[in-house]
Amino acid sequence: FEPHDSLHIPRTANFLNWRFFSNPLQHYLVFGVWVDDQPAGYVVLKLRRQAGRVSGHFVDLATSPADRDVAVSTLFSSAFDMFVWQGVDVISCWSFKTDPFHQMLVKAGFEQTGFTTHFGYRLTREAPLATLDMQITGTLLWPILMLSD
Repeated sequence: FEPHDSLHIPRTANFLNWRFFSNPLQHYLVFGVWVDDQPAGYVVLKLRRQAGRVSGHFVDLATSPADRDVAVSTLFSSAFDMFVWQGVDVISCWSFKTDPFHQMLVKAGFEQTGFTTHFGYRLTREAPLATLDMQITGTLLWPILMLSD
């Protein structure tokens, strides 16, 4: 799935394999959806068992723009079925209000709770700061992976 902006990590096969399948410290559950024999999206989930409580986490979600509604509906259904089967007590995910999936999460019953994360950035190459600032505060949508888990 190709990024829709210059700040998004391209979700290539190599990246996805490294991030989710070659990680020796975490075990992820991945569900995919296909439309007309073409990949239309995937969701990556994680379970955490701690102090007698089971929590489920949406770690990554990507869809093709053309199939977003059907892909998200199918992926959410699979995720929620798996979470129920695993006896999950609470489900969490990170989402910005500007994220394309935010309203779909709200419709699925998610509520904003928890803590505020102060997100920062650092330039790694010379670029006009005004251009980057405009991208960040403008209409750019930032899909953020839960990379710190």
